[in-house]
Amino acid sequence: MGTLAVRAANSQSGPGQNTNLVDNRGLKYPANVVAHPFAVTVASAGTVVTVWNPAAGYRFRVTGYHITPGAADTVILRSVASAAFQVTHRAAANTPIVVPDLRWGLSCASANSALVVDTVTAGTTIAGTIFGDETP
Repeated sequence: MGTLAVRAANSQSGPGQNTNLVDNRGLKYPANVVAHPFAVTVASAGTVVTVWNPAAGYRFRVTGYHITPGAADTVILRSVASAAFQVTHRAAANTPIVVPDLRWGLSCASANSALVVDTVTAGTTIAGTIFGDETP
């Protein structure tokens, strides 16, 4: 699977506003979807690192993502509050995991819960972008 390239169609939007994202297939993301880029290193297995912390009273809704681990590893995206929201991928080193369109998205059941990343190997660096919005 190839890398998903996403660009802002309109450079007039500011932080926290709609970025009018368009992917390399020409598909436009919904107006409320915002890109959340991150680059983190997981210190040890079971030690989660926050990649998206929604505003107070809100919960995240993931509509797509692309993440690339720096080493062969199992990457786990999940909610801090509940393991009910958990997505696990196995990937080779520097191989992108691309999920460009989750239609209606995957929502966290509880407000005020951060989206975190974890791995099964210590010291893995992970970079990527989560696409989504926040709902009350």
